[in-house]
Amino acid sequence: MLTEKPEYGKIAQSTWLGVTSSIWLMVGVVIVLGFLLTRTTTGRYMIASGGNAQAARLAGIRVSLIRIIAFGLSGMAAALAGIIDASRVLSASAQLGSTLAFTVLAGIVVGGTSIAGGQGSVWRTVFGVLFIALIGNGFDLLGIDPLYHQIALGLILLTAVGLDAWGNNKRT
Repeated sequence: MLTEKPEYGKIAQSTWLGVTSSIWLMVGVVIVLGFLLTRTTTGRYMIASGGNAQAARLAGIRVSLIRIIAFGLSGMAAALAGIIDASRVLSASAQLGSTLAFTVLAGIVVGGTSIAGGQGSVWRTVFGVLFIALIGNGFDLLGIDPLYHQIALGLILLTAVGLDAWGNNKRT
């Protein structure tokens, strides 16, 4: 017999100063990761390894270790997102976030993170994701079919990737 755990729901449903705890967790993670990437040696190594792994390796950076750390941090962030999402709706399903990856990718690229690597920041990614969320909220408020929302996201993603590739070609 399954019993409901009301404490689990408090992870994402409680509020403090009128803001839900999930938003406070996101702000905390953004601050910590922003500090990690800009103010620590490991963060600078991550940026260098993402930009040009061979040059980073020649500079003495242990690229394999840095990649393991980066993937570990990514996995922890994904786990935290899953915990918050499951706490918000008090249920879990493997299919729950199937369309979310596309939306997140669009937000990351719109925020200025290069697909080729080596460019981007936590702050710009946050603004890109907020922009994509604003567009989604607008589609919901206007009552537009979700299919058109996905089409609009696809067009935004194509435009952002095209501009990124054009900018990379222009620099070289």
